[in-house]
Amino acid sequence: MHLTNQILFIINIALVGGIAGPGIYISQYLGANDADGMRRSFRVKMIFSFAILTIGILVYSIFGEALIGSFFLNDPSSSEKVAKGMEYLQYMIVGLIPLAIVQLYGTSLREIGHTKI
Repeated sequence: MHLTNQILFIINIALVGGIAGPGIYISQYLGANDADGMRRSFRVKMIFSFAILTIGILVYSIFGEALIGSFFLNDPSSSEKVAKGMEYLQYMIVGLIPLAIVQLYGTSLREIGHTKI
């Protein structure tokens, strides 16, 4: 499971890093009282986060076993560990959807100064 979490951490980093750029524009448009610019920037964040989410889900669904198995090349009990890792990965893939939504809205609220909501 630990190795599966390391693999899933990659998508978390991509989400946080990818939505940070448009988030800067949300703050700037807030300062300029440009609601349309804020909406456009949020739309870019939304498109990017769901694109990363889709790519991540596809890669982990198709290549998950190979990614997990590559860590256990010299381990005699590797098939059992890969099977458990894949089972855990299937549960965690479902959890990526709420993660993307929380990152999207949480960072946007922070950028407009509503951190207590």
